[in-house]
Amino acid sequence: SGGVILLLLLLGKPYFEYDSDGEVLIFKSRYFILERFFPDSTKTAEFPKRKLIDYKVKGFIRRTVTIKIKSKKGVTVRHFNITFLSRSKQRHLKKSLDKVKRQNRSAKEEN
Repeated sequence: SGGVILLLLLLGKPYFEYDSDGEVLIFKSRYFILERFFPDSTKTAEFPKRKLIDYKVKGFIRRTVTIKIKSKKGVTVRHFNITFLSRSKQRHLKKSLDKVKRQNRSAKEEN
């Protein structure tokens, strides 16, 4: 009922998708139930792996991944809610982002 919807709104978007296949990182979060009424509620970031500067996972009850991306304007910071992501998928996300950061660091050292 209304309490469940309010709780979902407070905790954040229940659907989070992360894809690191290929040369591009894709982050996507959305309310799959509410997006029919609020199509702008879907949040997406798609960028080349080499542009990832850093990331941080924060929060206990409401978990968020914050990513820093190199952009034409300097650094862009984006936040994605991962509250509903399982612990194992959160570990996989961190492991994948750590790998990209290591690759970027070693590529930077080579240049």
